[in-house]
Amino acid sequence: MLPGSTPVSLVQNYLRVQEGLVDTLRPESVGKLLLTVGERVQAIVQDVLPNGRFAVLVKDQLLDMNLPRNTQPGSKLELTVLEASPRIRFALSGGAAVEGQALPVALSQTGQRLAALLEQFAPPDKAAVPTAGAPLIADEQPDIPQLARQLAARLGESGLFYESHQAEWVTGTRSLPQLLAEPQSNWSKEAVGSAANHPPAGKTMHDASEPVVRQSQQAAPTAAGPEDGRIPMTDPQGRGAQLADAQAASLRQMVQQQLALLEQRPLVWQGQAWAGQPLEWTLNWERDARSPDGASADDARIWQSRMDLQLPRLGSLTVLTRMHQGEFSVRIVIPDEAGRSEFAVALPQLAGRFAAAGLPLVQAQLSASESAEEDG
Repeated sequence: MLPGSTPVSLVQNYLRVQEGLVDTLRPESVGKLLLTVGERVQAIVQDVLPNGRFAVLVKDQLLDMNLPRNTQPGSKLELTVLEASPRIRFALSGGAAVEGQALPVALSQTGQRLAALLEQFAPPDKAAVPTAGAPLIADEQPDIPQLARQLAARLGESGLFYESHQAEWVTGTRSLPQLLAEPQSNWSKEAVGSAANHPPAGKTMHDASEPVVRQSQQAAPTAAGPEDGRIPMTDPQGRGAQLADAQAASLRQMVQQQLALLEQRPLVWQGQAWAGQPLEWTLNWERDARSPDGASADDARIWQSRMDLQLPRLGSLTVLTRMHQGEFSVRIVIPDEAGRSEFAVALPQLAGRFAAAGLPLVQAQLSASESAEEDG
């Protein structure tokens, strides 16, 4: 996928065009373009770009713009400058434009629905993996292999990748118990349970649980209550509505987190690594700008991991890991000088653990701060 062409970005671009806004990308080869906010400029559409945007000539310089899909090469446009630096933004002019403000344009019905959906499911700055109160490891002593397995399990069972896991289950590469461990499976169970335990208004528990078996008309009731011996439900519709609202909120939060991942925003897990040891783990990825256009997604993707801990002996410790095309580089940030010296002795052991796991470690560094780089 092209940078800036994730589903959310595409929807946002569509809405900007509907409102008469034109976002512009300036290629690195283009020199400085002298524009003034409020200035009106003439533009000529040159061509349609592979990413669906348009090459537009403005003041003898080619710019990359998002224009309405029905725009044809050769079209002449009158644009009003809304922003000139650091980014360029125009308004499609049809009359006098207010400085810094687009012309009022009514959104189509489709645009209004997309705007409402985008506002409802707008991704947060980061995607938070649902955490449990229990530590990853029950013991007070760290078990590295178990810690790695638990972190992978928490991420895999978070529900953020549920749809892709369903595809894996269909092909037989993921088991049904693994799929059922994710939150979305519990939502369906809760819905079924709610339907069984809380029938529609006017029904009773007897009605909901089994076919009605009429009691003998001659049998007298043994206690005060309904004459047929059935237990009436208390506000079943209210309970069902509460469950539906809770599931809708959970679904909305999950979709927001999935959109955050699509937008290349970091995924964050916070909890206890082992008893009494807080851990914050951040995971994100970015596309390698140097990778060729035909490169596979795995080759073009750079994964980055960050772990922040406060250890009794070493003090503050941050582990920055980078993985690209199957190769790893690790940087450990320890502000305390004594802690760095102690950890430096263990660097060969770290390299050995990577080798034992079959993971090529191409670089390992120790630093006093994230801005400094000191080889350990």
